[in-house]
Amino acid sequence: MNIVWAIKRVRAMGIGEFTYRLYRVSSQIVEATILACGWRPHLRDGSGEGYSLFEGDTNDLAVKWHGHFDVDTGKLDKLVDGYLTLLSHDNVAIGGSVDWLKEPVSGTRSPTGYGKWINYRSRSEVGDIKLLWELGRQQYLIPVAVGYMMTGDSRYRKLIKEHINSWIELCPFGYTIHWCSSLEVALRIISWSIVNSLLLLSGERRGLYSLIDENLLRNAIFQHAWFIRHYLSLHSSANNHLIGELTGLWAVCSAFDLGREGQKWATYASDHLEIEASKQVYSDGVDKEQAVYYHYWVLEYLLFGYLIGKRVNYEFTDQFSLNMSRMAKFLSAVSPNNGLPPQIGDADDGFVTRFSVSGREEPFHEIISICNVILDKYKNKDLTEKVFWYSLMAGIDIDACQEQSTVPHKKYPVVFPEGGYAILGDENVHIIFDAGPLGYTAIAAHGHADALSVCLAIDGEWWLVDPGTYTYHDNVEWRNYFRSTMAHNTVLVDGIDQSKIGGDFLWLDHANAELLDHGDDGQRQWVYGTHDGYQHLDVRHYRRVEYSGKDRNILVTDTFNGTGKHQLCWHWHLSPKVSIERDEGVGGWVLSHSESDKKIIVRGGDRDNWSLISGSSDPILGWYSDTLGYKLPTSVIKYQAGKILPYESTCTFTLL
Repeated sequence: MNIVWAIKRVRAMGIGEFTYRLYRVSSQIVEATILACGWRPHLRDGSGEGYSLFEGDTNDLAVKWHGHFDVDTGKLDKLVDGYLTLLSHDNVAIGGSVDWLKEPVSGTRSPTGYGKWINYRSRSEVGDIKLLWELGRQQYLIPVAVGYMMTGDSRYRKLIKEHINSWIELCPFGYTIHWCSSLEVALRIISWSIVNSLLLLSGERRGLYSLIDENLLRNAIFQHAWFIRHYLSLHSSANNHLIGELTGLWAVCSAFDLGREGQKWATYASDHLEIEASKQVYSDGVDKEQAVYYHYWVLEYLLFGYLIGKRVNYEFTDQFSLNMSRMAKFLSAVSPNNGLPPQIGDADDGFVTRFSVSGREEPFHEIISICNVILDKYKNKDLTEKVFWYSLMAGIDIDACQEQSTVPHKKYPVVFPEGGYAILGDENVHIIFDAGPLGYTAIAAHGHADALSVCLAIDGEWWLVDPGTYTYHDNVEWRNYFRSTMAHNTVLVDGIDQSKIGGDFLWLDHANAELLDHGDDGQRQWVYGTHDGYQHLDVRHYRRVEYSGKDRNILVTDTFNGTGKHQLCWHWHLSPKVSIERDEGVGGWVLSHSESDKKIIVRGGDRDNWSLISGSSDPILGWYSDTLGYKLPTSVIKYQAGKILPYESTCTFTLL
C-alpha cells in the first residue's frame, strides 16, 4: 500500500519536480556541511542601510494619526511585560527575555540544529509550529514601533532592540526552526522593513541600525534575502508561499541597500510577482487555490508589493493592478451585506503585516477598504491602522480621499465561471454555490472536497456554513475531517470522499467540477453544476440550486446518473448560532438564528432517513472552527438513503 501511495505521489508531482526535489536534498547536505565548517553568506557591497517605506513628514504624520487613533498603552505595556496574543491564544507569556525556540503555550523547545531538517510537523519535537512561527514573524513589533513614534516611550524602543538582538543571537543563519521555511523568513523581514521605516520616522537617524550592532544587523538582513532567493517554493509548492516569498524578497531588497546582489534579486522578485499574479489568479479574479482566506493572503501580498513599487518608483503593469481589483471584487461578491465571506478551503489566520497591537484585525473588509483607497481613491467610513499606513506607502493622503457615502447594493446573481462560483440572492439572502476546481497545482494543498457545496447567509449572518479548517498538523483524523466531503454541504456517495487525500497538504485524485448553466428570469435565479469525483463508482453528481425571491424558497435538486444501488448521504452544516427542532406540523426541520427573528423550514425526503448530529467524535461530525486551533460543536442535519441510480432528490429551504 505504501508503494502504491508513493507511486501516486510521484505521479502527482511529475518527473521534473521529483528530480528537483532530489536535487534539493543533495544541496541541503552540501549546505549543512559548509555551515558546520563556518560558512555564512555576507553582504559584499552596499551599505545595508534602510529606507523608509512611508511617505510624509514625521510631525504631520503623527498629527494625522492622532486624528484617527489612540495609543493603546495598556496593551503595549503588556507586550513590554512579556505578554502577547498569538492566534487564538490571549496573554501568552513569552517573558522579558524571549526564548525563540520554545513554543510558548506547550513549553516544547525545538531543536537547535540545521533548520531545513527539523520536522516541523512533529508536535512532540516543536510543539504547535503555527504558534512558534507566529512568534518568529515578529509582526507584533510593528505596533510597538508605532507606539514609540507616537509617544517617544523608550521602553518600546528597548523592546524592539532586545527582541531583534536576541533573535539574531539565538537563531544563527541556517539553524533552528526559524530557518526552515522561506515564507516565515519573508514575513519576518517584512516586519523588520516596516519597523525600520517607523524608526526612521521616529527620529532614529539610522533606523534599526541605531539600535543594533551594525555588522550583526547588516549580515542578518542580507542572510534573510539570500535564504529566500535560494529556497523559493517551486513546482507544486508554488502557490501562495511563492508569492509571499517573492514579496519578502522584493521588500528587503527595496527597503535596504544590499548592493549588486540586492538589485538583481529585486528585479527577479518584481518580475516574478508579475508572472505569479497572472498565473495563480483566474481572469475572473478568483485565486486558484480555491480557499477564501488564501485568496485574501495573496491579495495582500500583491498589494504590499505594489505599494513598495510606489515607494521605489517601480511601476507594476496595468494587468497587475487589474488582478488585484478583480480579486477585491470577488471578496466583496462572496461576502453577504455587512458580513464575512464563507470559510471555503483552508485558512490559517495569518497576515502580511499587523499594525493593531491587539494582534487581531478583520482581514476581509480591511483589504477591500485598502483596495478602495489605493486603486479607486475613496475611503470607507471605518478607517483602520493598516489602511492608514498602507495609504502612506502609496503617497495618498487618507484625509483627502472622498468618503464613500453609501454602500452600493450587491447585484445578483453573479458568476465567476473560471473560479467556479455562483452567488444567488437579493438584499437579504446570499447563497454561495461552489463548483470550482479542487485547488491549485497537482497537490491542491489548501483545497477541500467540497464540490457543489452550498452556503447560505441571511441579513449578513451565516446559517448554512462551511465548518472551516481547525488544524494543519496536530491530528491527521481531525485535519482530514475538516477537508472531507462529509464536512461540507454536498452529497457523500458510498462513504467515499469526492477527492482522495494523500497527506496534510496533498490530494492524489481530484474531482473535476464545473458550472454548466446559470440564469435569472426576473422571478427565479438558478445555477447548475456537476462533478466527476465518483466516476470510479460509475456515478455522476449534478446539482441545481434555484432561488425564488417571491416565494422565499431555495430548492436544491441533486441528480445522480449511473447504475446500481448506492448509499447517498447529505449533510447540512449549521452555524453554531442556529438552533433546530423537528416540527411534524410543517413536515420538516425549523431553524432559528440567535441574531435574527427569521426562521427557515427544511423539507425533503423520507422522515425516517433524517437525523441530527452535534459534536460527535466517533465518527467525527458536527463541528465548527472559525479560528485555527479552536473548534466547537454545531448541528448537522444528515439525510441518508440507499437508492438505485439514476435518482433525483430535492431539498427545500423556505424562509419565514
